[in-house]
Amino acid sequence: MSETNVWKPDDRIIAASEKLKKDFPFMQNTWCGFGYGWFDLVRELCEKITAVYAEAGLEPDIVVLTVEEKYGTLRFEWGGDAQMTDEWDNDEAYRAAYSAAYEKITALASEYEDKSETVCEKCGRSGMIYNVNDWYTCLCDDCLEKEQRK
Repeated sequence: MSETNVWKPDDRIIAASEKLKKDFPFMQNTWCGFGYGWFDLVRELCEKITAVYAEAGLEPDIVVLTVEEKYGTLRFEWGGDAQMTDEWDNDEAYRAAYSAAYEKITALASEYEDKSETVCEKCGRSGMIYNVNDWYTCLCDDCLEKEQRK
């Protein structure tokens, strides 16, 4: 892999990651490895996940492991803690409620992965996936031109 493909967070990315972790407790220990242009997508996804739990009257129990770019799209990798409880084993309604929430979260993560295919990871404008120096990334025309000049 060339040096130009090594992902390095800048101060904007670090600050935005810290804000996500502050605003959404399930993001507390999350590694964020994506460009600043996707922060609005990730924030929107986190807001929708919060709404899934609120609508179901459940406490958010997921742990988000990583949110990163992979092959030009956003990946949101998570797990649910409700499965680790006695209630999961002994309470059918509890298990059904959290299972339904997990299905919705899985669908949301997939939806936002698809959305990321058309949002420039660098600036947030409309983009598409390109192969730049053997690295798949979603870029707008201006950001693509900048990357190709590196």
